[in-house]
Amino acid sequence: MRLVVSGTDHVYAIDVRRGSILWQHALAQPRAIVRHDDSAIIGGRGGLCSIELATGATRWAHTGGIDTLCLVDDELYAIGPHTRLHSRVARTGAERWSSNEGLGEEWSALYATDWYVLLLSGHATAVQRVDGARISNVGLGEYPQLSAEVRGCGDRLVGTGWELAFALSVDLPECVLWLTRLPEFPRSPRLVDDLLCFAFTSRSDVMALEIATGQPRWTVDLDGPGTDHLAVHGQTLFVIDQRGRLCALNASDGATRWTLQTDCNNARLLVSDAAIYVVGSQTCRVSFAGVLAWIGPLSTPAAAHGLAGDSLLLATQNAVMSVDTETGALAWTLALPDVRVRPSLLA
Repeated sequence: MRLVVSGTDHVYAIDVRRGSILWQHALAQPRAIVRHDDSAIIGGRGGLCSIELATGATRWAHTGGIDTLCLVDDELYAIGPHTRLHSRVARTGAERWSSNEGLGEEWSALYATDWYVLLLSGHATAVQRVDGARISNVGLGEYPQLSAEVRGCGDRLVGTGWELAFALSVDLPECVLWLTRLPEFPRSPRLVDDLLCFAFTSRSDVMALEIATGQPRWTVDLDGPGTDHLAVHGQTLFVIDQRGRLCALNASDGATRWTLQTDCNNARLLVSDAAIYVVGSQTCRVSFAGVLAWIGPLSTPAAAHGLAGDSLLLATQNAVMSVDTETGALAWTLALPDVRVRPSLLA
């Protein structure tokens, strides 16, 4: 198992067990990493390349900045300079097609269905996967950019943007099934059965909308500051606020199951089949019953890269480290520059 992480101008592959660098590759400002078979495809301001995971050898490379990637089977979609959308063969890097003109906005997300690619920003623009021809362009709000996240849910695509949530028809992307205005930007949207659940940055509310209609099913006020993060396991939502209070909510009705005060600020939640990991100004493990199992030795703010077996992989601003999931003991630390908030891949 290896962890591929990116710094300011390099991409590194790290042996998860030993904490050693397997290979490194120079690339200015990496922005996105996706896995294709035994390769990592990496896009950044320095270009686009495919790197063999085992050796770090370059399989193909192209110049030109890349901000966003989307991979479907052997088809790679990338947003490049002047907001052009490119389609390439992932295995060889050969170009399939490129949009004839800039799409006109700073696109923030890509999502592919069976026959079209959806680009999201102030609009939802659908183009055909076969040739890049534009199918539709639907306005989603008054704001020029949307940090949009879309997820497939049956016959619809459900997403969120700036002060809104929406659903588009999978078969007819120009058809907005519903659009619900929200009091502010929704945080950490999650799909749970027939609900879209999310929290807010500066409000203590947690809300669930019905996927079928966009109408609120429930809203819960947690009576505190805004939310740092929300995660889900089964039918339970886990929400941590900006003061480190972790709450478990019943997803169907928002009822509180338990609360636990931690000392983690600016926290993110990582959920496994065994426990919840709170990663922020401190790191801790909490059982699904709300019992604190351990508090890690780190006092430096960290970000979570993922779980690999019995290892919790974290990054500070200048190091990557592995923490034992059962004990919280620090297994190894590897000094690397500027890797805390960069894209990563476990492979």
